[in-house]
Amino acid sequence: MKPDAFRWALAGAGGAVLCMVIGAMACAQISHLSMTLTRLSVSSADFLFENITQGQTREGFVMSVMSPLRRADRSGDGLDRTDIAYLAQQEAAQRRAQRFMEVLRYDLNGDLRVTRAEIETAQPSYARRPAGYVQTMADRLMDRYDQNHHGVIDIHEIVTAQDTGNYWEDHERTRLEQLLSLGGNRLTAAALERIAEKSFDSVDTDHNGTISEDEYKAVRARIGPDFRRQSPGHAIGM
Repeated sequence: MKPDAFRWALAGAGGAVLCMVIGAMACAQISHLSMTLTRLSVSSADFLFENITQGQTREGFVMSVMSPLRRADRSGDGLDRTDIAYLAQQEAAQRRAQRFMEVLRYDLNGDLRVTRAEIETAQPSYARRPAGYVQTMADRLMDRYDQNHHGVIDIHEIVTAQDTGNYWEDHERTRLEQLLSLGGNRLTAAALERIAEKSFDSVDTDHNGTISEDEYKAVRARIGPDFRRQSPGHAIGM
């Protein structure tokens, strides 16, 4: 073989080996990255254990995790911001309707305005009430809704009244935001199911498909006593 041809052949062989080495390194890096993402997806999903119970099965755990997404995913293409925004509007409408019902049932003359006298008069006389109940009820409604303190509750005051103890905002929305954080802009049912299964498997140390007493205690110790007060994006491992 001529010297030049030999050098080209050697270069070609070296290039092939180099490509093989680089390829192996890339595969190793990709494999490591995949394993890292898998660990992160499970770790960042620790909030899913918030309602886990002793004796719960793998199937039952996955169903409980999937339930909020299935209720919120209106189009069936995965949970996204649009779904959460719609549910927020729906919840606000329902609470607004409840306020109207609470006040306007005392609107005896139908003018869409409620006075203290109407509230006191509308109380059924046959009902057994503690002394001062009627006045207390009137005080409560007037304090909450009569924002300008002119002695009458009108429609605008009912609409703009601030609700207290909004369970949906404090709990349901928080859970949906946490779930969405696992998928970025969209979390599909299939993706959440896989995450839930991996999460369960990570704490089911004896792999019998049921959470034992020891496994349950380990989970509670893992997520901590203050877990429920954590905000979205600040769950354990996030």
